Amino acid sequence: MAGSVHGDPGDPQAVTSHGYSIEAVYPGSCAGEILVKVWPRRWSDRENAFRVGSDGEPDRQDQALHPLRLPV
Repeated sequence: MAGSVHGDPGDPQAVTSHGYSIEAVYPGSCAGEILVKVWPRRWSDRENAFRVGSDGEPDRQDQALHPLRLPV
């Protein structure tokens, strides 16, 4: 699964950087637990490449792991 986003330069409140993420779903260590691993990237004008995003990843990690909570 992947997604891409970009802001609208005509919207003064929009974020105008480009980004994408790749996700994977894994079984957790507990019965019925599901984990989602996300690898987010954001375009860096300075480096002219996609790099690890600066928001949402703890301590600038290249990925984030989230438990998926589904209604029962």
